[in-house]
Amino acid sequence: DASSEIGTGHVMRQVALAEELLRRGAEVFLVGEVLGPSWLEEKLTSLRGLQRFHQPAGTFDSGVLKELGASVSTIDSYALGQSDLAEWESQSIRTLVFIDGPWQQLRGGVAVVPTIDDSSLWLEDLRSRFSSVHAGPDYLMIRKEIRRAKQQIDRNPATLPQILVVIGGTDP
Repeated sequence: DASSEIGTGHVMRQVALAEELLRRGAEVFLVGEVLGPSWLEEKLTSLRGLQRFHQPAGTFDSGVLKELGASVSTIDSYALGQSDLAEWESQSIRTLVFIDGPWQQLRGGVAVVPTIDDSSLWLEDLRSRFSSVHAGPDYLMIRKEIRRAKQQIDRNPATLPQILVVIGGTDP
């Protein structure tokens, strides 16, 4: 989900993943409610092959997996509850849940933690609650435009583009 109140961080992280999966020829669905901002709508519309499926904000109806014929799902939401996660895990071959921090006290199969530091104490607790935890900078989901800027810097170190990194949240 994304809106001016919720923010766009979770969707953009999934967009980076979707871009890579689409590039590799996978069938990709984005399930949720995107109510802006307009640049995000334009970004989603520009992704060739991305199929969108509307589901009201904060809804985790796992029946959508059967409807879409999806066997693998990723869930990226701070609003996800334990019963929602258990239901999704029961409906797909593999469910990956993105964890933002220690406040998400979920238990399950596979957790992905896009962090810079993969040795934080709270990750040890998370590892005891999930069968598999993938954490660290390899899971930051860097968008292709950021990767291109990095490649440009590598080719011409004298050129230093300005890059704004937003760590999330909707606080003005």
